Amino acid sequence: MNQSPSSVYPPPFSSLLFHFKEIALIGEPTDELLSRPSSYHCLLMFISGAGRVDIGPEQYLFHTGHGYWLAPGESYQIAPLNGTVPGYYKITFEVIALPSEPQADMVLAEHAARMPSLYHGAVLPEPREYIVSSSSSKLIQLIEKLFHSTQQTVQPHSQTSVLRQQIMFQELLLCGRKTSPLLIKIIPLIRHCQHR
Repeated sequence: MNQSPSSVYPPPFSSLLFHFKEIALIGEPTDELLSRPSSYHCLLMFISGAGRVDIGPEQYLFHTGHGYWLAPGESYQIAPLNGTVPGYYKITFEVIALPSEPQADMVLAEHAARMPSLYHGAVLPEPREYIVSSSSSKLIQLIEKLFHSTQQTVQPHSQTSVLRQQIMFQELLLCGRKTSPLLIKIIPLIRHCQHR
């Protein structure tokens, strides 16, 4: 698969696929609160605490149910309020740009060659805040289920387990569709997978 450069003009949303890589639960007071840039896209989903998260020059206030998208190469720093210990899941994933019709999209050279490519640019339009709604409890339940599926000691990486994790990740993205029109694009894929 080709590596695509980030572009001012991202590929059309309908040509993007999301591939789950890993999930980590971060919440101990001794955990490093300054991250290093990641080579993957990342979703930070806060499950406890309150404070400020700095992503590059941008600053956001967070509390339970808030999530933030980071593009590859971006890092973040968390400043908790009033001595609280922030608890959050860090979910990493790849975004794959599928080729579109060459005459319709010549932004990426790989599209003209009709090859899928990894996309490293921003996925969502500003703001990068993911979800702040009543559906956050369902979202957190989905994230916890995904996390626990990766912690199983009996074949956590079998083909069936990996497929289930990918489907859970897609469901997690769908849970935020009210705040992001991009996520509506994967509804047919989820329904198709669930009926098999």
